Amino acid sequence: MESLFGFMDDLGPTKILHISLCQAGLKAIVVVDNTACGPTIGGVRMVPNLTAEKACRLTRAMTLKNAAAGLPHGGRKSAIVADPKMPPRR
Repeated sequence: MESLFGFMDDLGPTKILHISLCQAGLKAIVVVDNTACGPTIGGVRMVPNLTAEKACRLTRAMTLKNAAAGLPHGGRKSAIVADPKMPPRR
């Protein structure tokens, strides 16, 4: 298992959440990178081979994009570890 502390630097991440709901078959990672400019915004990505490192890199990209655009927001990303082509489950 990779060390989550290896992703940390002076900017963040502020929070890394690993979510698992076995009954629903859900595995997800939510990363909040930096809130210095304001509340965080970001998106959701669904891929079958997502790692915490990739989620942290995507989140940092959101932080930098928001700062470059002059938005009063930090970066956040939610990542669902699943195949987006899989059929829906009940």
